Amino acid sequence: MSALDPRPLVGDGPAVTLTERPTARPTDLRATLDEAVHHAVRRDLQRLVQVLSDPVTTVRRAAIVGHIEFLVPRLLAHHAGEDRRWNRLCDRRPDLAGHAAAARSGHRAVRRAGQDVLSAARTWAADGDRDARTTLRRRVSDLAALAAEQFEHDERDRALLHEPTLALDRPRRTTTGPGRSPRRTGRRPASVAHETFWLVDELDPALAARIVGRHSRTARWAMRNLFSGGYNRSTHLMWVGGGDGPAI
Repeated sequence: MSALDPRPLVGDGPAVTLTERPTARPTDLRATLDEAVHHAVRRDLQRLVQVLSDPVTTVRRAAIVGHIEFLVPRLLAHHAGEDRRWNRLCDRRPDLAGHAAAARSGHRAVRRAGQDVLSAARTWAADGDRDARTTLRRRVSDLAALAAEQFEHDERDRALLHEPTLALDRPRRTTTGPGRSPRRTGRRPASVAHETFWLVDELDPALAARIVGRHSRTARWAMRNLFSGGYNRSTHLMWVGGGDGPAI
């Protein structure tokens, strides 16, 4: 796997054009963000299972643990948002209570597995030994299986969550979460850029264009020219390797 090239992601490459401002109904945008989060989580859990199979350097271990502490909370926040949407939908459609209950049950199982991953990652960060790495890999593999199963369930029910009755449930610019706009959130530009790169990494170009197109031209310029290098270096370190010292 090579380091990410930011230009196809937020530059002038085939995936996204900086001047492109695709328009979409709120429900379309929410569905796009949901699909992007599912893709990003699946992708990174698979990557983690692979890289945790072999010894890593101390600096690479720190990068991997840091990414896990980014990844898991975003997965759990994504499911919490879906639970809130199910609650609002069931207020209008009580007949869908069974769908909502099944989704919440699956999300709880994923949350428990995610918390196990966080705990194992922190143990590995402190100990750095092979046994701790092996335990973390097993926890990540368990989470990957649960998340994949739950994503399939959620994707089957996606049309319900994005039906016209929830048309006003647009991605809010005043809160934080995967893929949300940086405007009026008070979020650090570097964090917004990192999350945007994370969402569109290996994503279908049409979906990536819609996500990147939510940002102003100035923001897209800053992402490409100010923040893409740091993202590339960190992802290369995690997924390809690097760092001095012994690999454990």
